[in-house]
Amino acid sequence: SDFENCKAHLCINGYSSDGKSIGEEALFSHADRGCLTILLGDEKEGLEIRSKEGKWFSVKTVSDTLVVNVGDSLKAWSNGRYRSSHHRVVCKGWTDRMSIALFYAFPNDKKIWAPAELVDEEINPRHYKSFTFSDFTHEIRHNTEVKDKLTALERFAGI
Repeated sequence: SDFENCKAHLCINGYSSDGKSIGEEALFSHADRGCLTILLGDEKEGLEIRSKEGKWFSVKTVSDTLVVNVGDSLKAWSNGRYRSSHHRVVCKGWTDRMSIALFYAFPNDKKIWAPAELVDEEINPRHYKSFTFSDFTHEIRHNTEVKDKLTALERFAGI
């Protein structure tokens, strides 16, 4: 299976308004690099998702529910059939906010390549060249051309 030996790590994130105005970003807009991010919902607003058209929408979460974001690696593996979630956190009047996230990703040396059954040269041609997860994360961290976290996958592996 393409998803054998995937790795997961749990992260507790703290956000402080630190004098930021309501509506100001507390976490910059980006798409996660891995396959999936699972967030534990709380009742504090602030998470926003960007539509394909570029409009931002607030995510209304409920306590003890899960929010699932698709990451760039799953977008590449699915040949674009799954769209990575471009998201950010904005101040909504709270002083502090905490989130718990589980990041699920391919192993560093895994070759990410859409299976043949997800590629159709007429309807959905191949969109991404093959790459390893470690090469992708290294490129995002070190190459100024892919610093724009919203277009990193297309710039790095787009065909």
